[in-house]
Amino acid sequence: MSEPTPGAPFVTVQAVADHMRMTLSADEGELAKLTEHTASALEWAVSEVGPLGEVSQTIDVQQSGRYLVLPMTHLAEVTSVIDPSGAEVAVTAAQVDRLAGIITVPHLRAGDWRVAVRTDQQRASVSLAVKIVAAHLWETQRGKGDPQRRQMMAGQDDQLAPTRVGFAVPRRAAQLIAPFRIP
Repeated sequence: MSEPTPGAPFVTVQAVADHMRMTLSADEGELAKLTEHTASALEWAVSEVGPLGEVSQTIDVQQSGRYLVLPMTHLAEVTSVIDPSGAEVAVTAAQVDRLAGIITVPHLRAGDWRVAVRTDQQRASVSLAVKIVAAHLWETQRGKGDPQRRQMMAGQDDQLAPTRVGFAVPRRAAQLIAPFRIP
């Protein structure tokens, strides 16, 4: 898998179309709808996991015993750790649990620690979740995902199930994104 181009969208409309095994036509209405569904799916992902892709940020955290527990998981790299007195603390790879977002510090100091990290919100899992949600929105709009609408189209109005209210995220998308969800 190639690295994304800086500034490129996390998931493109073409990637969603490829996931759905559909060929984008020249129909502007169809392309606009798929673009809208892709944007909605990306908004959902951002609301669940925060910024998508690789993000560098500095966080102030409180020490918990000998640990700094960061408010994020799946760290790509810890670039610096500054103790409350302003001294930079060297941490080894063995002292950083990148999956859990926990850093073991060599000494106790009361106060705010400043930690600079680079995260990558597991591009493959979150990207697939976005594609699944966008495809679900597309199929729902097109009538493929709604059994009640299919019955109406087939003229079986007398056998309609009660109308459900709300929007459900497909279970597989929720499972893929669960490990990265912001608490």
